[in-house]
Amino acid sequence: MRGTIIKCSNCGALNRVLFEKIHSNPRCGKCNNYLNILDRPLDINFSQYIDEVENYSGYVLLDLWSPT
Repeated sequence: MRGTIIKCSNCGALNRVLFEKIHSNPRCGKCNNYLNILDRPLDINFSQYIDEVENYSGYVLLDLWSPT
């Protein structure tokens, strides 16, 4: 039984969600709000990089681009 860690967008708590239950509308264990399951790419800026990429426990596909 494998899973992933999802950060609650409301309270910031980290929640372990099993892959088998990821499509059953999981809720945060701390504040009981529904967890946001990413089903599309997430646009982040430089200040969000550490929280969203370096601290993520799963696989990350990173696509970088530069306007120049």
